[in-house]
Amino acid sequence: MQNLILMCVGVFWAVIGARRVISQLRQGNPNSVENPPSPYKWSRLFRFVDGIFWFGLGVATLMGAFTIDMAAFFLPGIGLFWLILGLYGIFTAIFFLNRRTEENADSASGVSAHSESSPPTKGKPNLRQSRPRAVVISSSFLLVLVGYLSLWFSELQVGAKPIAVSQPPETESQLAEIVTQTVEREFDRNAHVGMIVGAVADGEEILLGFGNRRVGESEPVDADTVFEIGSISKTFTGILLAKRVENGDLNLDDPIVDLLPEGWKLSKAAQGITLRHLTTHTSGLPRLPPNLLGLTTVFKPLFGGDPYRHYTEENLREALETVELDFAPGTDRTYSNFAVGLLGFLLATHNGTDYETLLQTELCGPLGMERTASINDDWHLDHFAEGYRTTAKAGSMLLAMGSDQWLLPNPLAGAGGIRSTGTDMMKFLKANMGLISTPFDAAIELSHEEIYKENDFRSMGMNWIRDFEDDLSQNILWHNGGTGGFKTFLGFTEDCRFGVFALSNVSISVDGMGDSLLKELVREYSDLGPVAEDGYAKVAPYSGVSWKGDQPIVLVNGRWSPLVSIDGLPIDRIMEFAHEEFGDKAHKRFGEDLVELLSKMGHDPDWMVTLGLETEEGQIQEFEVAMTEEKRALVRE
Repeated sequence: MQNLILMCVGVFWAVIGARRVISQLRQGNPNSVENPPSPYKWSRLFRFVDGIFWFGLGVATLMGAFTIDMAAFFLPGIGLFWLILGLYGIFTAIFFLNRRTEENADSASGVSAHSESSPPTKGKPNLRQSRPRAVVISSSFLLVLVGYLSLWFSELQVGAKPIAVSQPPETESQLAEIVTQTVEREFDRNAHVGMIVGAVADGEEILLGFGNRRVGESEPVDADTVFEIGSISKTFTGILLAKRVENGDLNLDDPIVDLLPEGWKLSKAAQGITLRHLTTHTSGLPRLPPNLLGLTTVFKPLFGGDPYRHYTEENLREALETVELDFAPGTDRTYSNFAVGLLGFLLATHNGTDYETLLQTELCGPLGMERTASINDDWHLDHFAEGYRTTAKAGSMLLAMGSDQWLLPNPLAGAGGIRSTGTDMMKFLKANMGLISTPFDAAIELSHEEIYKENDFRSMGMNWIRDFEDDLSQNILWHNGGTGGFKTFLGFTEDCRFGVFALSNVSISVDGMGDSLLKELVREYSDLGPVAEDGYAKVAPYSGVSWKGDQPIVLVNGRWSPLVSIDGLPIDRIMEFAHEEFGDKAHKRFGEDLVELLSKMGHDPDWMVTLGLETEEGQIQEFEVAMTEEKRALVRE
């Protein structure tokens, strides 16, 4: 819907601009004999340039509607429109209406000289002619003011597009190379500002910063840069719950009605909710508390605001007394910030404290995560990466819309209120992978165990999502996060050999990048191949395919080239088999299911394949290329 609005606005601006340009061109040369010079020559030139501007702005808006999510740019776009329209009105009133008034006055004088019924006006404009000019100027000043305020409150920022790598690793390694190449591709595709990425592979680890903390500044992201981690906070809450269960203080099947503060009540529908339901998103509670929903929840993030900041414990109490469930507890699963926020609140209340204190004393303190918290202090404010709700690339420049920090209050902090650094998140990742010893290793392991099975491929631990991956033949435990200006991902394999996290200060998902990087590490550091007992990996060595008959033209390393062979197999032989096996779907299966195609031919490929590509000179060159899910996804797009 938002892109449709932008398309309409773009068409409107383009049509208005084209109409003005055409109307001025049709008037011909103002200095010709047929069209002698007039006092409006500069006005006509202004209208011509004005038309070019609106036509260009309309075309740019149309392109934006098709290429990027421009929702957050709608307000500054309208603000810019009002600002320019106001300035145009002022310019017209001062230069154009003034000349018209003088000309009308001169004409009136000329007429009076030859008229016996009308006395001369001596070039003085009448009152009716001056009124429109005053109205235009005052209304134009109002438009300028409104446009300026719209741009101010939209927090539009413009700066040079950050480069992907700002901190080269101290030592060159295969792990550093894989991480850097993956993030560079992500920066090329999306308009990121800053990112910190940590990775662990078979005992080797690396932590790298990319880009900048803020648009238009050269301060690089480093290990001490603070990011909002969003819903990764839920895994912290899950471990806090596991500690209580492991030491016998609580049981997963304890009803939450018994844990509420004194005097609090639950609605009749919610009486059967247990701790297990809260931590697996099977409680039936809606995604957000009912009394948090409303116009402000929708519009505050759109304009960069924090929709949660002023939610109080009294608000939570009211919500619990009146809430209606989406389904009976334990019968379905729907992601709920309400449920996990309530879980964090109950754990803190049961411990006689608030969530921040519980977090520090029970988890962050023992792990040495000194810069991880759900509140701000001076150090956090000094090291914070500015968050952006959306960005757009414009050549070498970057347009960005800022976002307020999200400070989730105590009733909801356990669902997404934590902020952290690369250094601390590496400790958290390694603790969950069992690579460092903690006083509560048993609780961490307990939080990972399956306690709710959704289907054959997905189950839940205590706020940990467990996805079984056929091509890896094991589970990946993971969670992502997102706030108004940040997106995050953390995941690791169940055998605890490989792990990855990524923190970004732009609200652009990094799930695909994080998942792809994790799987690429598994493939590079293990003997696992893309052909497994359970099926075929969905990967590709090229990021685009077009066809010239049965000749595939593939996109490899940013260049389109005719594909002649794969691992020495001639392409005509591959395509002949593809037609026999898949019929009229041969081209589609070649692009999206190459591993299956080659395997059925009797050639099980590896994660690296050798492509024979034809150069512009007609020669054949061989390139060793990695097959990744990321490239296959681009082929499908």
